[in-house]
Amino acid sequence: MNKLIRADLHVHVGATAAGQMVKISASPDLTLHGIKAAAAWKGLQVVGVVDCHVPALQEELAGLVANGELTVPGGGGFRWRDGTLFLPAVEVETREGPQGRPMHSLVFLPDLTALQAFTDWLRTRVSNIHLSSQYCRAALAEVWQTSLFWGGFLIPAHIFTPHRGMYAAVNGLRQLLDADAPAGVPAVELGLSADSELADGLPELANLTFVSNSDAHSPLSMGREYNLIRLEDVSFAGVREALQKGGVLANFGLDPRLGKYYRSYCRHCQRLLTGSPPQLHCLCGRDDKLVVGVLDRIATLAKGSASTGRPPYYHRVPLPMVPGIGAATLKKMVMAFGSELAAAEADYEQLARVVGERLAEVICLARSGQGRFVSGGGGQYGRLLQG
Repeated sequence: MNKLIRADLHVHVGATAAGQMVKISASPDLTLHGIKAAAAWKGLQVVGVVDCHVPALQEELAGLVANGELTVPGGGGFRWRDGTLFLPAVEVETREGPQGRPMHSLVFLPDLTALQAFTDWLRTRVSNIHLSSQYCRAALAEVWQTSLFWGGFLIPAHIFTPHRGMYAAVNGLRQLLDADAPAGVPAVELGLSADSELADGLPELANLTFVSNSDAHSPLSMGREYNLIRLEDVSFAGVREALQKGGVLANFGLDPRLGKYYRSYCRHCQRLLTGSPPQLHCLCGRDDKLVVGVLDRIATLAKGSASTGRPPYYHRVPLPMVPGIGAATLKKMVMAFGSELAAAEADYEQLARVVGERLAEVICLARSGQGRFVSGGGGQYGRLLQG
């Protein structure tokens, strides 16, 4: 039976239930139970839980299965009593390209047996198996082959970002895996500063599904970007099949201008370069201090449009980023629509009945790209201006 779900496939774990830090830069509120609670508030039915290579998290998962809080669907993954599906995943950092630049990839695995086996393989290649996103002393090709061996799949993460994105390290996936769409790589993750229109300028991506995920480091950030997916089966296997066979019906993500690496930024003179892309040099001459923006990097690689009838990409401004929406207004909207993402998707008339015409207009203008923006870059998010 077909089911439409919202999925965010890249959420970090901040800490275990016992307080052991997992992702140092993430909120300690992002425990397994904390992620489940935030998913309900946001309106996510599937969450990719990164950092499941950590032995203490595997022990937690096993305990939750033993006490009945989690069940294991026939197709893999972990399902909570409310139906929320956790896809266990690992973010792996490799060094790629002629300069050995860091690159992040997400390895998704079906069950505890596969997770434990992957951990056994990984612990001989990282310095600290108990922390997130450690540098892995292996090439991406070996990580990929290992994920396939244990029934998993791999998605290159935030591929355009200047720090730890694939296109910051190399000029294309073929340089790493000798194929534009290799088996076991069903999708690429766009990241917070690109959308489908920008990414479709690269023909090598034409046969790959695009996913838009939050890379959340806090409960507030979950669902900042997400996917609408049609699933035959709400399980690990069901999600993998949907990614492989056109089950992603829509992407929802930030307007690229709001992304924190949209335009090039010079750290020496603290200047955002806003001229026609590509902007690859600053007037100060300190190119070693330049953080190349996503728009500017894509402009160096683009070869026209490779559009293949992709699903729509809907720009959205997360409600907490909209001027005029505070905690009380956000709670009112969630109560009215059932979840934060349902509220963010509501049409003008529905919004106006809950928050008034002025705020409804601001939200709808932002979604249409007609709002007033200050572009992001150099690690600073862009902003939607009021009025």
